[in-house]
Parts: sequence; structure tokens; C-alpha cells
Amino acid sequence: MSNQKLILITAIFFSSFAQAHSLKVSELPSKLQENNFASLGNGQQVCDSVASDHPNVKTCFPILNLSQKNALILTFPNGSDDIVQSDSSYAAFNITDNNSFDTTITLFDGREKTNVIYTGPIKSWEGLICDDTECHPWPK
Repeated sequence: MSNQKLILITAIFFSSFAQAHSLKVSELPSKLQENNFASLGNGQQVCDSVASDHPNVKTCFPILNLSQKNALILTFPNGSDDIVQSDSSYAAFNITDNNSFDTTITLFDGREKTNVIYTGPIKSWEGLICDDTECHPWPK
């Protein structure tokens, strides 16, 4: 019985490392909360800040949502979604070993998905900056 418990605990411990991780502004280290992403000039700087507090970060996909009224729904390669709230930032990290993945970004007005505003790649350590009409690479 104790071997089964040990195996279960070990499996839970290692599975936590294999999951996708994402940080919303409220969960970021205090250094980033003070900066609130908007003062960071680009996605590279966001990822550098995250990596300074989380040295095991291998991939980082930041998104800055400039919309004042719409959230964004980010679709991951496995089909799962996550929400980037209006007027906020988000960074997903260690979700893939690849340096980019194809995603779809859809507006969400709080009740339903509305328009798809982006379909294409999001690059690690660069990310996307979006508004109510489009997304483009977060310039370096």
C-alpha cells in the first residue's frame, strides 16, 4: 500500500512540471506587478522579467491586450483556451518545446466569442500585442 502512495505522489509531483503554466498580472512577481507589463517595451522584456524569477522557463509567449472592453481568448495547440482580460497582460510559458505555435485569438465580450482577430504564429520571447481589431508581433 505504501508503494502505491509513493508512486501516486511521485506521479502528481512530476505531472505538475509537464503542465502548461501561465501568469496573469495578479500572479506575477512583485517586480512585474509594479511595472504592469505596459511599461515594458516588448514581449522580450516581459519574458526576461519572468525568467529572472523563474529560471527554468524555456519558452514564453506574452500577450498584451490593449482593448478596453473585450477579453481575448487564446487557443493553444492542444485545443484548450485561456482568457486574456481586457486592458491586461498575460504570459504562457513552457507549454511547448517549439519556438512558436499557431494560435487563434478571438474577442470575448463577456458573454460570447465574437470576432476572430488573429490566426497565425505566436513566437516565444516575442509574443503578440492585440486590440479590438487585430494582433501583431510585440515589436522588439
